[in-house]
Amino acid sequence: MAYREPFFCSRHMYRGGSGITAASAAAAGFPASRVADGRHAVNFKHGTSQANNTIAVDAGGVPILNSDRLLIPTGHNLAGLRLLVETDDNSGFATPTTILDLNPVATSGVISAAISGPERHIRCNVVDVSIPEYPEIWITRDLTPTRGPAPDFKGDGLVAAQPNIEVIETQGGETFRTVHGPSRKVFDVEWRFLTDVDMDPAAGTFGALAVDTNSGALPFWFFDTNSAHEPIYVELVRPLADSVQQDHPDPRGAGNRWRVSLQLIEVLA
Repeated sequence: MAYREPFFCSRHMYRGGSGITAASAAAAGFPASRVADGRHAVNFKHGTSQANNTIAVDAGGVPILNSDRLLIPTGHNLAGLRLLVETDDNSGFATPTTILDLNPVATSGVISAAISGPERHIRCNVVDVSIPEYPEIWITRDLTPTRGPAPDFKGDGLVAAQPNIEVIETQGGETFRTVHGPSRKVFDVEWRFLTDVDMDPAAGTFGALAVDTNSGALPFWFFDTNSAHEPIYVELVRPLADSVQQDHPDPRGAGNRWRVSLQLIEVLA
């Protein structure tokens, strides 16, 4: 299996934008807000079967220009359909530019594809006659640390898989255990000797991660070192502030050195 440096996707343009609009009204019980609610078990669903069903977001003041990836979680019904990602500088999409053309979508799993050049307004457009459904739509960006993780990092997340079991104990001391689903992958990964560049809130990997996730309170995507895996939706086990340590300053006077130790657990959303 090919190795790659692990990276994150934490920005969510549909959640950070100022308005979500759909070409056809949402089906009853499947509101458009679901493309940005952080939950993958419930979908947005168009209410009309037609060609060119679109759902758009106005990114407003949210910085969108360096977004470079589309992510749609498992649970969509787009496999076999043609999906365009289009962008424009006006809400009417009078002169849209196509920045991604999946013809057709080849998977019923996580859709992950590179995009480039988004403008203020961006939309997903299913060209074929259909009633598209989306668990969420992420227009996001890759965050890759300037250094790789510590050598002892194991990127499969399976060795430390955590059983998804709820334990309830009565006042009398009797316990009941309920299995809610498959075990969740757990990753322990540490980066050492990071520079101030990584901690910058605008452009740095971990600074941006803190901003995008409200200091780690919100889930995000983790791409591990195993390129055979789909990206994994994760959350922090401990607060981000408790995961960052400032090491001694660089003796050459080139700024600070940082250590970031993250424990990530898969979110079954």
